[in-house]
Amino acid sequence: MPGTAMLAAFSRDWIGGDIRELREVAERLYSYLPQLQDLVDRLSMTSENLTHGRPGGWQGPAADEFAGTWNRQAAAARVLEEYVSTAARTIEWLAVELSRIESALENEASLVARDGVHIGGDGTVIGYAGPVGLLTAFEYRTLFQRAQDDAEQARTVAAEQLSRLFQRVLRPSPARC
Repeated sequence: MPGTAMLAAFSRDWIGGDIRELREVAERLYSYLPQLQDLVDRLSMTSENLTHGRPGGWQGPAADEFAGTWNRQAAAARVLEEYVSTAARTIEWLAVELSRIESALENEASLVARDGVHIGGDGTVIGYAGPVGLLTAFEYRTLFQRAQDDAEQARTVAAEQLSRLFQRVLRPSPARC
C-alpha cells in the first residue's frame, strides 16, 4: 500500500481547506486497496479451482461461461482499484500542496513580524510599525494574495482531475472492462 506523503508543518488555517482531513481521506482510500486486491485474488483463485484448477473440477460450456464472466468482473475490479488509487493520489497531492503553501505563508508571517508587521489570526496584516514595517506589510500582502491564488489553483487542479476520473467511471472504455 502506498503511504501518504508528509505534510509540511503548519498550525493555522489561512488558505482554507481542511488539510488534515484531506490527508485522512487519502489514507482511507489507500487502505481499501489491499483489501480489494486480496478479495479479487481470492475469488479469482476460487473460480480457477472450481472450474479448471483441479482434476474432476467443473467442466464444459457452463464452467467456461462462469470463468469468463468472473474474469470480466475481476478486470472491472482491477479498474476500480486504479480509480481508487488515482483519487487517493489526487487528494493526497492537494493536501500536500495546501500544507506547503500554508507553511510557507506562516513562515513568511514570522519573518515579517520581525520588521514590525502585525499579523492577525486570519493571516492578514492588521498593522505595522514604521517605514520598514509599511514596505514589509505591502510585500507580505502581495505574498498573502499569491498564496491564496496558489491554493485556489491547487483546489481547481484537484477538482478537475477528480472530475475527469468521475467521467471515466461513468463512461469506461470497452477495453477496460
